[in-house]
Amino acid sequence: MENGIIKILLKKLSLKFVVNKKISKAKSAYTLLELSIVIAIMAVMMTGAIGISVSTFNNTKKIATEMRLRQLYDAVGKFLLINKRMPCPARLDLTINDNGYGEEVGNGSGCSDFTGVYQGVNSNHFYGMIPMKSLGLPLEFSRDEYGSKISFIVDDRFTRSFQDVPNFANPSFGTVSAYDTAFNIQEKPPSAGKTNSAGAIMIILSHGKNKFGAFNDNATTQNIAPTDVDELSNAYSANFDNNFIFKSLNSEIFDDIMIYKTRNQLVEEFSAFYLIACNNPGSLFDNKNAYYGQNIFGTCANGIVPEIYCDKYGSWHLINGCTN
Repeated sequence: MENGIIKILLKKLSLKFVVNKKISKAKSAYTLLELSIVIAIMAVMMTGAIGISVSTFNNTKKIATEMRLRQLYDAVGKFLLINKRMPCPARLDLTINDNGYGEEVGNGSGCSDFTGVYQGVNSNHFYGMIPMKSLGLPLEFSRDEYGSKISFIVDDRFTRSFQDVPNFANPSFGTVSAYDTAFNIQEKPPSAGKTNSAGAIMIILSHGKNKFGAFNDNATTQNIAPTDVDELSNAYSANFDNNFIFKSLNSEIFDDIMIYKTRNQLVEEFSAFYLIACNNPGSLFDNKNAYYGQNIFGTCANGIVPEIYCDKYGSWHLINGCTN
């Protein structure tokens, strides 16, 4: 709209100059009024260009941050495939020159309640920085495009070492049965057909352009905490709860960027079904547990050999029973 008006003004001004030139050949310069109009038009055009440039710059940073979170998620998936567990967070309170910067605070026996890594109200939940060094990534992957450390929140039951023989008395990525008690991710207000997503076991989080509640990339202390209730839900704090906000239309300042995943989403997207176990098929099968793809054979009184199969979501399927 503005560009159309500017073009009309310039056209009229050009015609006026031609008329003036025909009327007076002696006239060799524009009038003060004409120069003022040209300057005003140029100012409008420059202001519009600056506004577009700033908007484009901000949008580019958002897109680049979203891409970085996706790359980090892919690295978490590769870590899962190699180590058969999720990583723990790294400390948020270290500088790039400190030992341990970007290294997970955990060793397969669960995450550590360490300085710079908070344990939540739920004792299984840990909040720190993305452990980019443990993921095999360079330094720049510790921060978003706004210069803040990227946060990583995880349920530590899924960070514990893989068990060759699944034991549901001890948690591991494939033996935690109550994973729906993990993180609750909300979109406010819910869009049509959108409900809250319960059961997320990991979150990768940028605190956005305003950086409220974040740690700058080489800082040991946290930025000013957000006052907005939705942004505060995502902020690093002692005894944080299990509620996080993915998107908020209720807030004028909410700009956090997030990736979150459930266990089922992780195994589907990285073809890691072999980490999922089936629990206690009963005395007929000697109460033996098994991983996805494994068959268990039992003993029937009539001599028939029963057989069951463990599927990719941890459920048993009967192949042969005692009455076959």
